[in-house]
Amino acid sequence: MITLFHGTSTRHLEAILKNGLLPRGIHGNSNWEGPIESKAEFVYLTDAYPVYFALASAKEDDDLAIIRVEVSERSLYPDEDYIALCLKQTSPFHKGMPLNEINALINLEDYRRFWKKSLKYNGKVACKGVQPANITGHVVIDSDDMNTILATGGDSVPTPVPY
Repeated sequence: MITLFHGTSTRHLEAILKNGLLPRGIHGNSNWEGPIESKAEFVYLTDAYPVYFALASAKEDDDLAIIRVEVSERSLYPDEDYIALCLKQTSPFHKGMPLNEINALINLEDYRRFWKKSLKYNGKVACKGVQPANITGHVVIDSDDMNTILATGGDSVPTPVPY
């Protein structure tokens, strides 16, 4: 088992504690608006950026929620951002393509063995959900408390460069 974190907002906290972390393909919501769309059948976990993702999830009046989970290493996949960046840098076929186009071609099942590298070099992994029993704790951070947000990693950008 490995301990990882999921950043979200308090708006989702009650449902998460009751139902676990469910992929957006099941619950229909996504708060991610990055350049590479997340895969609908996955939930994303991190060992470095939960505050960043909580900030991305929070609406104006929401506080931040950081969920601690214990998951089996066998349930993990690399984050598609990591795979897309690797392909763009190493594959002549992908070199000139925008990251969102590369992402559309990625089947994480094909790259599953790279989850450790994704976590090591990018700080993020994917899994197909987390059961409530695997949620081992959570913390709420006041969204107006910028000192705590910055002290716990809220200024980090989840890319390989700062990681």
